[in-house]
Amino acid sequence: MSRRTFGLAALGLLPMLLAACGAGQTVSRSVPPFEEDIVAYLEEETDEDIDRRHLLLGYIDLDGDGDDEAFALYLDEDNCAGSACGGWIFLRRPPGAEDEDDRPPLTVVGRFTSFTLPVASRDRVTKGWRDVIIRDPNSGADDRLRYDGRVYR
Repeated sequence: MSRRTFGLAALGLLPMLLAACGAGQTVSRSVPPFEEDIVAYLEEETDEDIDRRHLLLGYIDLDGDGDDEAFALYLDEDNCAGSACGGWIFLRRPPGAEDEDDRPPLTVVGRFTSFTLPVASRDRVTKGWRDVIIRDPNSGADDRLRYDGRVYR
């Protein structure tokens, strides 16, 4: 699939990603610095420039603190196999949080090498965070991920 075709296919997935964040939930665009921090983090993680046309972001409050966490799905040929792509769940660290590596003020609370839409928040809560449902690209079954106090597993 060409990068142009891949990019156009990604555009159709954005509404599904945002809708999949949970019925009755407010899905909003975070303030621009959050998106900038995600791009900077991913560029450092992948050691390449991130093409924003292939980056899908959805925001939802998973831990009930009133601040949104971010789902990031990078729809790039190097990050996807078939219809499954690598993705992250980011928590924005509070202003002034120390970071020895000078990384953007984000904490990865979920890293998935291969998942497909939908990504959804459940009403069920584990350790104060909403459970997340992702579709296993191999079996087609939904997997419920629970927060273990540090990351989603």
